[in-house]
Amino acid sequence: MTTILGTLSYHESDFSIGLRGIEFTMVCFCTLHGFGIYKLIPTMIINNVGIMLLFSWIVYGIVTLITASCFAELTALGPCTGSTYHYSYNTISEFLAFLVGWNKILSYSTIILSYCSFTSSIIDEFFFGGWLRTNYSIGKEHCFGVVCVKGYVDLIVPVIILSLAYIASWSIHTFKIFIMVVTSISLIIIFTIISGLIMDFRVQRPRILINECPRMVFEDIGETVVYGLMGYNSIAILGDEAKHSSKTIPKSIISVIVMVVITDVLFTLLLLYVMSENTILEKSTYPCPLSTFLESEGYKVLSWLSNIGALFGFWGGAITMIFTLSRILFSMSKDGLLFDWCGRISMISQSSVLTIMLFAAVLSLIGAFIEIDYHAIAFDLILEKVIILVSLLVTRYRCEQKKEKNSETHKCWVLFNYPNGQTVPTLATERVSRLLIFLIVLTAYSSVYCILMMFVKDAELFVRALALCTVLFLLLFTFCLHCQPQNNRMGLSYTVPGVPILPVFSLIFEFFIATYLSKTNWWLAYFWTIIGIIFYFTYSITHSKKNDLTDSLGNIWNPFRKKSKNTAPDIRFKSTTTSIVDPAKNQTNEEELKSFGVSFNDQSENLDVESSNEYSK
Repeated sequence: MTTILGTLSYHESDFSIGLRGIEFTMVCFCTLHGFGIYKLIPTMIINNVGIMLLFSWIVYGIVTLITASCFAELTALGPCTGSTYHYSYNTISEFLAFLVGWNKILSYSTIILSYCSFTSSIIDEFFFGGWLRTNYSIGKEHCFGVVCVKGYVDLIVPVIILSLAYIASWSIHTFKIFIMVVTSISLIIIFTIISGLIMDFRVQRPRILINECPRMVFEDIGETVVYGLMGYNSIAILGDEAKHSSKTIPKSIISVIVMVVITDVLFTLLLLYVMSENTILEKSTYPCPLSTFLESEGYKVLSWLSNIGALFGFWGGAITMIFTLSRILFSMSKDGLLFDWCGRISMISQSSVLTIMLFAAVLSLIGAFIEIDYHAIAFDLILEKVIILVSLLVTRYRCEQKKEKNSETHKCWVLFNYPNGQTVPTLATERVSRLLIFLIVLTAYSSVYCILMMFVKDAELFVRALALCTVLFLLLFTFCLHCQPQNNRMGLSYTVPGVPILPVFSLIFEFFIATYLSKTNWWLAYFWTIIGIIFYFTYSITHSKKNDLTDSLGNIWNPFRKKSKNTAPDIRFKSTTTSIVDPAKNQTNEEELKSFGVSFNDQSENLDVESSNEYSK
């Protein structure tokens, strides 16, 4: 991947283009609704968290909508395979992009194992009465933080994972048909449950928060809203497989987020009023808490339907994660950061058959004996949103008019671009903006941490003064960034309003959620990141294809390599808006290729594909 003329560029993949707007919406809704409706919301109701959850859905729904808007604009600017990994690669650095992709591997693998474990438990309890857990017992269950060694051999998980992987690897058409079917069945069951509760509506006094530890309450609510709104970015990973992707994907992301937040708010409110005041339930360990809740309230038929709906909901979420994980591995492999076989595509199915089936086999072996709690993905969810917010700010304030890079206009910079300053970003204003963005991220996290420390008993005066200073500096840096010239995005299908105010607000809220992560989450993130760093410096950095590529200014991305004398842009990458090759005239812009270090004779005017390949090598 490289940046050419200030636009997002990406790999020309061999994936089949077959997803339309309604199918993208169903894929996105499939990954979002099942886990929240069948698992998270009933669990919080059973734990008596009460009406506080409604407020959290509304507040974090707004924050998620801002982050989803940043996803939508970046997707409209450059739809591609890889999503967050691709955007961080193009806007920040290769190393950080590798860490993002590396954490996505752990995150998606954990979600797949969790969904399949939930499904296995439902099948074993609902259809076999716990026969599998009893007859294949191998000892006691042992838990180490978020990782648990099962006390029995779970034979259902490998069957589910391999079956879903086979469907996902067959073709894009098979995948979308399966998604449409399971999502439709799950939605029908959800609407049937809601209709049944409304028809037999019993007005009860809603449960109010009854928990003695406020921090535990905020941790539970924070985890619920974060996990309940995860997965909307999965459709952005399939950018190369959509028809009119720059329009359909942004619309699908925004529309699904709005629908899911409204559905979760209404469903939470309905369960609060349905639950009787004298009903006391223990913390549910059943894989489908909605079924436990409805059965305790006397809704036997709806409880049975909720088990069926949970199966289809978890199946849809698991197959989507398997499908999108193979696309992330493909994107990283094409950049040389992972093994070459991860990027192989079958010419028959036009899908990563080898990658999907091999990872499915590994996950099946792990899932038969080990269960990883879904709480392990909290760090990756917050990291991904922070990276997207920063990437959006970088693309808004970077210089995209590279033809005049040596002019005097590009050398001047302003701190307060008012009233008659620059109208478009220059190279100098881009450097100032990048510095301001870094300072905003630093002061945002510092201010959140210092403000939370103020609420600790006997907080020192120094902590209060430091909190005030960080907040003031955050406001100052945000104001200075607001005064910098921005790129005009009016031609895109979707743009984020209120830049940089709204992204900075969402950034602060994400850091606030990060402070409530448990120590287990942080230790797991440190452990997995250290393994990724070792892998990057032992394999990825020596196989990285960015050594042969430069950005639009001729800068070298990989600081550990020396620049070759003749380095030209790799023709395997294509730009979404501007290209140095005019397809209509089939001619090459000589000035642009000279900026990449390509030498020309006085009589030569065109550069054919053969000579371009030689320069690339």
